[in-house]
Amino acid sequence: FRGALLLRRGAWRVSDTLYLRASGVVLRGEGQGADGTRIVATRRAQHDLLVIQGQSGLREVRGTRQPVEDERVPVGRRRLTLADARGFAVGDQVAVLRTPNQRWIDTLGMAQWGWRADGYAIAHERRIAAVDGDVITVDVPLVDGLEARFGGGAVYQADTSGRVRQVGVEDLRLEAVFDGPEDEDHAWKAVKLEYAQDSWVRRVTTRHFGFGAVSVERASSFNTVEEVAALDPVSRFTGSRRYSFNVSGGTGNLFQRCYSEEARHDFVTGSRVTGPNVWLDCYSTRSSNDDGP
Repeated sequence: FRGALLLRRGAWRVSDTLYLRASGVVLRGEGQGADGTRIVATRRAQHDLLVIQGQSGLREVRGTRQPVEDERVPVGRRRLTLADARGFAVGDQVAVLRTPNQRWIDTLGMAQWGWRADGYAIAHERRIAAVDGDVITVDVPLVDGLEARFGGGAVYQADTSGRVRQVGVEDLRLEAVFDGPEDEDHAWKAVKLEYAQDSWVRRVTTRHFGFGAVSVERASSFNTVEEVAALDPVSRFTGSRRYSFNVSGGTGNLFQRCYSEEARHDFVTGSRVTGPNVWLDCYSTRSSNDDGP
């Protein structure tokens, strides 16, 4: 841990994006209420206010990929048989890669919607818990099945050293300057995580952002968002807006005791997000759509 930067209560006007790019740094205020620490985004263009940002996420270690030999690995299973597991050991960070084929696309009838098999080759981040011959056991059950007839899958060692870790944003009130109820030339995302792990956003209130309060992106995993409120969003009511608590990349992220109002999709996972991700004891009101796709 490097330490915490404490902003005293009052208004702090910020004209662009603030980046937290080093591990072990906490940005801390003196409360998320109106009388606490207010960071006011003044730039009149779409931008992110606070970004926790590493350099890379789940990178494949060259030469370690091994195909999965099982005819079928159902949802919920942790054991996989590899062609050769000699290069793997307990504790290794790995990716379980689902590699669908054209038969999978055709069986689902999704070619008409532009789906391509290579567009759904999705890596599930896991850690090896046991090795028995060519059978490995991962720490977290799979949330998507593998079937040989539909392309099967593979496992490779993953390098996550490019992530930032133990970065925190807490006890702050984040606000955006805007002009009118459908103005879109203002701060868009209050807090964004990119290539982040074991980090957190807690006791934060956001107001007037166009996209959302917290967006977890680009292979950001095992982060916690708690007691965050997304208030009074400002944007048009259309696609890619008002996603209060969003995960577009990463696994093992926990959102708990969060509040959202006047959103389109309050608690959202993207179409290629692997999971598991959790929204626990959260509440939304006056939403214009379903909680999330």
